[in-house]
Amino acid sequence: MARCSTCHRRMLAGRACQAHEGGELGPPAPELHRESVASPKWSAPVGACVGSGGFASVWEIPGGVLKVAHADHELARARMAREAEALAAVGAPWV
Repeated sequence: MARCSTCHRRMLAGRACQAHEGGELGPPAPELHRESVASPKWSAPVGACVGSGGFASVWEIPGGVLKVAHADHELARARMAREAEALAAVGAPWV
């Protein structure tokens, strides 16, 4: 999926960013699929992958679920860094 080169929002193919009319199309975001996500190393038995998105995957474990960040992917590390900066800017008590 294409992204705006200014704000990195996802855009439909061939369309300009709604926030930045006429913005250039950025490189497409890599597709992450459940099948391509490796099971995490965890001391308890890990069940099936419940879901996977841009930041993390969620796995079944006894008594709950385990959220594992996609820190091994360069794009994920960059997203996490931007998210941390945004949360730091908002600050307490809202975060």
